[in-house]
Amino acid sequence: MAHLRSVVGLILLSLLCSFTVPSVLNAASFVNQPIFLSKTPAVLGQKVRVFAVISNDQASSFVGQVVLTQDGQSLGTSSASIAAGAAQTVSASWTPMSSGPHAISADLYDTSGTRIQHVSQMFVVQVPEVPAATTTGSLIDFPNPSTTKYQSASQIEQTISTLSPAVATTSRSVFGAIDSLRQTISQSLDGAIQRQQTALASSSSSKSVSGTAGASTPNPQKGVTDASYSYEHPLRLIYLYVLMIVRFIVNTAIVCYLAIVIIVPYVLWKVIRLVLRRRSTDE
Repeated sequence: MAHLRSVVGLILLSLLCSFTVPSVLNAASFVNQPIFLSKTPAVLGQKVRVFAVISNDQASSFVGQVVLTQDGQSLGTSSASIAAGAAQTVSASWTPMSSGPHAISADLYDTSGTRIQHVSQMFVVQVPEVPAATTTGSLIDFPNPSTTKYQSASQIEQTISTLSPAVATTSRSVFGAIDSLRQTISQSLDGAIQRQQTALASSSSSKSVSGTAGASTPNPQKGVTDASYSYEHPLRLIYLYVLMIVRFIVNTAIVCYLAIVIIVPYVLWKVIRLVLRRRSTDE
């Protein structure tokens, strides 16, 4: 009889457990390291999105909510509706307002409001980099003369040699003489550009200093200085960019030789026309 009571008791206990097992065992859960950002590292004052991934490995679907927080402050609440064996990603917007480490947390709730799981990960917010200030002393950041490197006509010669070796042999000395002249002109242009940049930087610096001093001390020459600066500085600037354009043409082999092919026949045609016109006038 006692044995029968034990068996009945075990049956009743198993039935009771089947009704009282928490729904957590049949719930979805966060994946391993579920939280990630749309951009890492996060930067102070720049908006990013916070993502969290939930998977449902159970045989039945899951419906609930996910709450995302940053250092305990809510970022947003998203609904979760995940079929059996599926996964879902939820997200919220976050604009970091302070640098350093921040705890991003995600809480998973079922439809009854019971918290099923809590996860938290640390993310470090960095301060944005500030571009280094120029120290040229000028209001304009001028290009470096060495940015346009000198190019020889070697590639042009190689192309010609593949098409016609005889022409390449004949023209080699011509290319050599022109390249030597180009290199000399390029060096002269580099010196002229550097001098113009120095002059412009000096005039801009002098203008800034005189403007600051003139605010407290009367200067009878101020009107003359301003007038001189107003026309001299733009002219110097125009001249500088003309020099840079010419240097680009001289340093770039293909552009230079195309210019020669176009300009030289045009000049010869003008000279011939002028000579013929004078002869016809003399007759």
